[in-house]
Amino acid sequence: LQGLKLCPQLIGPTGKRIRFPKGLGPEFMFWSTTAGIKSTEDLLDWMSTIEQLTPEQRTSLVNSKHAADACVELPKRLWLSELKKPTGDQRWDDVLATLDRMVRWAEGLHLELLKVAAIRTKMIVLGQCKRDLDAVVCVALSALSESSAVPRARFLIKECLGEQFRYAGRDCEALRWLDEAQAESIGDDFVLERTDGLLHASCASGVTDVKRAVRYAESAIELARSSPLGKRQ
Repeated sequence: LQGLKLCPQLIGPTGKRIRFPKGLGPEFMFWSTTAGIKSTEDLLDWMSTIEQLTPEQRTSLVNSKHAADACVELPKRLWLSELKKPTGDQRWDDVLATLDRMVRWAEGLHLELLKVAAIRTKMIVLGQCKRDLDAVVCVALSALSESSAVPRARFLIKECLGEQFRYAGRDCEALRWLDEAQAESIGDDFVLERTDGLLHASCASGVTDVKRAVRYAESAIELARSSPLGKRQ
């Protein structure tokens, strides 16, 4: 952070400006630090650091290459860390409170994708850890009403809502939301979430329409193979 403040252009030892790969800037290095987030304190410390960036640097951070996936993974670290604890030690209400704090923080800094990512993780906690599908639906519909013009936000909320319906065994509703999510125009972002959504749709339709289930599964395989990671295999 100090280096970025003192030398935003990052001049190397030869006196020349350090050039980053296309789509990346020095701000992208902040995403690499999120791997160490394992607690509320870690997340709040990261958020405090991001607050100290200039508005231009924060914009570069969330618009850099791969930042969309990084945004989604950041709040999930809090959920996954809590999930690893013994059941008696898990404090899901505390996790939800932290996620709500992250939503307000991101909204205040106009970081829309981070806000939606925190909401999405809140839905996961409510659905899979608190077993409160009604609360998931309320959170999702509220988020959709606020993000009606942002395709990436709509995708993240709809796909997650479909998954929660699927986990609850409500396959017809799951398919509705999973299909709506896949129809959103989001370019090449969220390959993992799109693939998961197709696989959930395949499972949801398998009992009543085997051919449809196979088509979803084939689409998931093709998406995974055509992704940058799949092409490197």
